[in-house]
Amino acid sequence: MSRILILFFLFLYPLNLLFAENSSFHKSEKEGNPIHFEITSAQKNGQFSTAHPATYQLSISNKSKQNQEGVLKYDVRFNDIEVLSKSFDIKIEAGGSLKSNLVIPVEYSGNYDVNFHLDLINYSETIKESFSYEGEKGSMESAFKNGYAVNSKNKNKLLNNTSSFDANSSSQKPNIEPEPEEGEIVTTVKPSSEDGTYNTADKIMYDVALKSTYNISQTGELSYQILDDKGKVVFEQRKPLKLKRKGTESITLKLPNPASAGVYKMRLCLNLSAYDDTTLYAFGYNIADIKTPYHRPPDFDAFWNSTLEELASIDPEYKITPSDEYTDAEFDVYRVDMKSYQSIPIYGWLSIPKAKGKYPLIVGYGAYLRTITPEFFHNYACFMLNVRGVDPVVMDMINPEKKQLFVVGIESKETYVYRGIYMDCIRAMDFLVSHAREFNFDMDRVAVYGGSQGGTLALVTAALLKKRINTVSADSPVYCDFYNTLDIIATEKNPCYILKDLNNLPEYHPAYSRENVLQTLSYYEVQNFIPAIECSVLIGTGLMDMIAPPTTVIAAFNKMKKSVIAKSELYTYPTYTHEVPTKHYFIRGNWFDEELTPRRSKFGLGIFNK
Repeated sequence: MSRILILFFLFLYPLNLLFAENSSFHKSEKEGNPIHFEITSAQKNGQFSTAHPATYQLSISNKSKQNQEGVLKYDVRFNDIEVLSKSFDIKIEAGGSLKSNLVIPVEYSGNYDVNFHLDLINYSETIKESFSYEGEKGSMESAFKNGYAVNSKNKNKLLNNTSSFDANSSSQKPNIEPEPEEGEIVTTVKPSSEDGTYNTADKIMYDVALKSTYNISQTGELSYQILDDKGKVVFEQRKPLKLKRKGTESITLKLPNPASAGVYKMRLCLNLSAYDDTTLYAFGYNIADIKTPYHRPPDFDAFWNSTLEELASIDPEYKITPSDEYTDAEFDVYRVDMKSYQSIPIYGWLSIPKAKGKYPLIVGYGAYLRTITPEFFHNYACFMLNVRGVDPVVMDMINPEKKQLFVVGIESKETYVYRGIYMDCIRAMDFLVSHAREFNFDMDRVAVYGGSQGGTLALVTAALLKKRINTVSADSPVYCDFYNTLDIIATEKNPCYILKDLNNLPEYHPAYSRENVLQTLSYYEVQNFIPAIECSVLIGTGLMDMIAPPTTVIAAFNKMKKSVIAKSELYTYPTYTHEVPTKHYFIRGNWFDEELTPRRSKFGLGIFNK
């Protein structure tokens, strides 16, 4: 097995993409049935973009003696919500076949599932595929928050061209005849700041371009509001608007500077004769000054010091097993099993280049309930850790009542499951330190990273181990400030697992209150750990994120020591929710290159050093 690897391969995709199941080819052949149905992805890895639209190659062959008629339908789903569907009438003569490219018109970035269902006279079959899409209009999650509506009136007829059908040919080319659409108004909004952040001296402006496809002129108004991170309207303006038949209009919105530092939403509303639409955009104002209160218990340090001592008393019982599945000509790969806090078993994957050398270490952590597999770098050794709760057997051990993992043991700080999860990360570092000579690790050059929960684990590890870690990369880290997060997401119609699990807690503990919960969670807030970090930190956050609200992430960043902020960087992405764009993974790759290269020289790092 051979791999072509470059240094930043790991950073090209978020963890949730790295571990999504993407099938590039699916063939259905029911035994004894002369009808064959195939779906093939135009991109083998199932990853599409604006430059490479989501395209699947359809092939249906009819080897029966009977003409076949029916319907081919596909529906596209995001987080189990149907966002797009189309259907086609199918006609295939006996002995003929049908081949065509199906372009799925997704516009928003995200991970999707698509079901292709073929229903003919003598045949019925469903093929399921998954794909990812990187677009220019922001994320699908953000689109839902902005009022995205599914267009269900989307039926095309696929007719075989009988006049051009050659009885001796095995292929028939379809004609596609789309039904006419009523019309829409395409809204393009561009902020005057690319990263969506402004300081006191900046002018907050949005260029709005409207393009109508309607065959009628329309009148009405355009209104826009500024909302704080709790959803309170702090400014509102209305403008009359006229749009000619298939006309365009360009408007520059000049927003007043907010009264205080924070992350704000700009709500844009179109109310016209035949069209209504509402969209949300986000911006940050004086983000270096965003400050939120601590909820740090007085015994915080004592609690975690005693927890570290308990971990140290547990025999890790390391078991290192060479992996025949992943080892190849370029890399040695090992599965490492060990005992962590409370003697709970955990495991991870160690990959080391076979070329001789003393390699720096990259340690990766997965998102909530995500299983991770080995990663490979020519210039680094890499350890990918699976914490407790990922392995189903371990989940049964720590969660016999089968609750949601997030609330397991939340009755007290001593029993909360994240006490063990945080210690799992320390135990993994114990292994790497104790085996540094055996595997020739360079323990003076160590990076930890992750996204979502993985970002949280990276930051907590750097805080607890202080100078042992050289740099951290954390994308959209959750749990920065539980108090503020619950206030921010309280009005969400589709809340994330944090709020859902806490709302469902009375099912297990009827007498348990929000105050009890927050008292436990205060021992696990990232903002209470982050002042202890000594190394450089790279953070990426989407300003539309309602799982790790950017106010909480930025405020936590601001709580680091000034000397740490000076060598750190914070990147904000105004149209992204709980994710960062692909370009951020290139930034991360370059960051690790710089931070883990000896005798480096750095200039002006940090967004606040501009």
